[in-house]
Amino acid sequence: MKISELNNQLNIKRIIIWGLRTSYNDTLHFIQRGFFVTLKKLDIPVIWVNDDDKNRNLIQDNDLIIATNRAMKWLPNHPNAKYCLHNPERSFVERLKIEQYILLQVLTFDRFLELEQCDNNINKRFYGVASYDHIGKVLHQSWGTPYLESEFMAPTYFPYKKSEYFVGTIWNNELNQGNTDIISAYRKVLNQLGCNFLHVKGAPEFMNPTFIRHSAIGSSIVGNWQRINGYTPCRLFKAVSFGQLGSINSESSKIQYPWVISNENMDLLANDVLSYSEKSIKELIRFQQLEVANETYECKIKNIQVALLSGI
Repeated sequence: MKISELNNQLNIKRIIIWGLRTSYNDTLHFIQRGFFVTLKKLDIPVIWVNDDDKNRNLIQDNDLIIATNRAMKWLPNHPNAKYCLHNPERSFVERLKIEQYILLQVLTFDRFLELEQCDNNINKRFYGVASYDHIGKVLHQSWGTPYLESEFMAPTYFPYKKSEYFVGTIWNNELNQGNTDIISAYRKVLNQLGCNFLHVKGAPEFMNPTFIRHSAIGSSIVGNWQRINGYTPCRLFKAVSFGQLGSINSESSKIQYPWVISNENMDLLANDVLSYSEKSIKELIRFQQLEVANETYECKIKNIQVALLSGI
């Protein structure tokens, strides 16, 4: 079913992407942007605004607002709007009617195991790998690719690439949830293979496919916290839609998405990817693209709509 048809069922006239429009250094800016550009391409009425007092009056009856706690200071509680909220303050949610909202969380390995152990007929209504908790009103799904299936790029193969471009943030915090150490180790693996590691920073979004397609391996390397918890980053899905092989150093991601090439030993992972023939790698990418077609932002938005419909 199309997004426009689901909007009609929900009586949604417009979608508002709330917050982070100009917060280019925030990773969630690119998540919000994924929702926005997808809806624009599909001709769905949508606006994207910053979390600002002057924008409070923009919300109208029958709007659907997609927002995150990183930018909700000025978000109003409108009695005739619907909300999809990522990590909101409890006090905000408590002011909403139960049928007004769903919560959005990134799918992790523990939730995936719960999904596997229960009767998941309800989850067959969703696209891709997704799970909805009716009691907590939480939709669990990974972030996806902003490319529509019709925009997926042809598989790429260049056997003599000597550079690996990393498009993403290299970071860490006091809880050691980042990727600084693992990226340092990955640099050493690449150096031993004669490849340069290049961190792409500040490049315009439209250049990202070029960097990924021209990477020697194009692997979506994650830090130890994401690896252990099975947090699969959006750059994995993007890489496949860009025509690059989807590979990652997380066995938990492999269990959730069996089409992924995975090895937690990054040396073995890199050598495995580099060992494929042109025919094999292109066949693998085409197969992966069939799966990632259900992990686009178009599908993620449909899942939000289906979850909201279940509460009406």
